[in-house]
Amino acid sequence: SLWLHTADGVLLRLRFGAGSATREALPADTVQVVGNDDFWCARQRGGEVTCQVRGASFALLRDAASAMAATASEVCVVLTGGVVSCRDPRQVQALRAKARRAAPEEASEDTDPLVEGLSGAQTLAADKTHLCALTQDGQVLCWGEGWRGQLGDGSAESHKDARVAPLPGR
Repeated sequence: SLWLHTADGVLLRLRFGAGSATREALPADTVQVVGNDDFWCARQRGGEVTCQVRGASFALLRDAASAMAATASEVCVVLTGGVVSCRDPRQVQALRAKARRAAPEEASEDTDPLVEGLSGAQTLAADKTHLCALTQDGQVLCWGEGWRGQLGDGSAESHKDARVAPLPGR
């Protein structure tokens, strides 16, 4: 799938192979959209992140996210101070729905799981199984699956904590 955010606030989803396109309205003031075949998330100008899973929309994050990226299984956002939080929108939606059914008056927002070893992030980039962050001091740190060396740290190992990917000429 390819997601296009049009100037008139419409999310256009093109599905290659299926030869189809769908149109969905985006939240007001959307500045960025990420997603895959299972979900999409939109970041608004004020930093709120709203996601849609199986036709149901919900707020993934109410804080001031300044950037985001998505793998095949999660959305990661840059929060205040340049820390990064990653979540699977499908799991968040299911857990919140279960909590509301069990005790609606006690249902609350969950906490942000942070990526270890990362601060000062400015922007993110993602592939299906791994992510990288560009920090304020110009470093690139990556995490996720690395079995083919795609994390850039010289190893063929996967890791959940962010590690420096040395850049040529630096």
